[in-house]
Amino acid sequence: MAKKQKGLLALAVILAALLLAFGLYFGNYYHADKTAQQAMKSSRTVKVKQTAEGYLFDGPAKKNAIIFYPGAKVETTAYAPLLKQIASQEADVFLVAMPLHMAFFGLNKADKIRASYHYQNLVHVGPLAGGGHGGYV
Repeated sequence: MAKKQKGLLALAVILAALLLAFGLYFGNYYHADKTAQQAMKSSRTVKVKQTAEGYLFDGPAKKNAIIFYPGAKVETTAYAPLLKQIASQEADVFLVAMPLHMAFFGLNKADKIRASYHYQNLVHVGPLAGGGHGGYV
């Protein structure tokens, strides 16, 4: 086997190993349980709607909304029980769906929500909002 062919074979093996590692890492995440799946259904007080950027928990609030970025390697809908409870009382909540369950792959999704919806008070909460403590947008 020529030296050039050995180099190409080694490169192909390395790329295959990287793709396998990528698939295993991003394919393994925390899944939503039955309670979370049930919370994704609309109720009397909160309508759950799918949006271009994820989901909207639309409750009685008219002026306040939260944009929630989920944590890494957690299924987006796993947060539904908490967010639905918030939406039923204090603020509508946008739950942003992230590619590969990693927030840094969807950094600008809050900008799209802000451009499409107009609330008097809009708060961005999640791991990438002010060091994980949340921040005003």
